[in-house]
Amino acid sequence: MTIRAATMDDIDEVYLITKEFQRNSPYADQDISDEKFYKFLTYYLTPMPKAHMVLVYEHEETGKIEGIIAGMITIGSHFFSENRVATEMVWYVRPEHRKGTAAIRLLHAYEDWAELMGCQKVSLTCVANEFREMLTKMYIKMGYKSTEETFVREI
Repeated sequence: MTIRAATMDDIDEVYLITKEFQRNSPYADQDISDEKFYKFLTYYLTPMPKAHMVLVYEHEETGKIEGIIAGMITIGSHFFSENRVATEMVWYVRPEHRKGTAAIRLLHAYEDWAELMGCQKVSLTCVANEFREMLTKMYIKMGYKSTEETFVREI
C-alpha cells in the first residue's frame, strides 16, 4: 500500500473517486458541474503544501487510487483566532478497501502533513450517513473532540 501526494497526472482518477464519494454522501442530490469540479481539482492538485494537500492510497498491485484525503489550511478560521487548522474536505476509501489500514494510514499521513505545516489543529468532518456513529467513535478514540454540528434546510 502506498500513501502519497496526488499529482496532476492523477486528476482523472481523483475525479472518479471524489465523484464516488459525492454519490455516496448526503450531497448526492447536488448537481455536479464537471467544469467547476476540474477547476477545483486542478487547483488542489497543484503543489502548494503550505495551503492544501491531496493524499491518495494507491493499491500496490493495480496502481489504482482506492482512497483519498484532501484538505486545506485555514488561518484564523474563527473570527477570534489566528490558529492554523488543517481542515479536511474529503476522506474516502472505496468500500472494498475499508477492512484494512488504508483509511487510518491516510489520516495519519494527513495529520503528519498538518503538523509539518505548523497547524495547531486538524478538523475532520463526519457526514450524516450509516457510518456516522462508527466514525464518531473512532474519532473520539483517536483523541478528536466534537466541536459543533452543522444543520442544513432546503429553501
